[in-house]
Amino acid sequence: MFVNEANSPSPLGIVLGALLAALGYIGKQLWDAILERQKSHLTRKSRIVELQSLLRATGVSYKIQNFHAQRLLEMLKARLPELNTSGGYEQTFTSTYPTMTPQERDLHDLMKEIYMT
Repeated sequence: MFVNEANSPSPLGIVLGALLAALGYIGKQLWDAILERQKSHLTRKSRIVELQSLLRATGVSYKIQNFHAQRLLEMLKARLPELNTSGGYEQTFTSTYPTMTPQERDLHDLMKEIYMT
């Protein structure tokens, strides 16, 4: 039916073969596009999960560091009742660092270590 008497393909056979080849090519392109989109989606999702983890870890680090800062400030206030804390933690800790006790310095160093990681 698709081959004529001289054993050469008929025009209908050639057209059908070309049509099937084109459909196969288009199907493969569609499949590749679908797989690429899924891969891209999974990559974005993975990055979002990683970002959420980093944000959670940062939040936990901040809470721990803030807890230690409050604790250090209370230790300093107990030892130095006239201490001016109006400049905030950074200014207070910087100005009192030279006179901190070993325990206060250890706590301050721990806070710096949390900040650096």
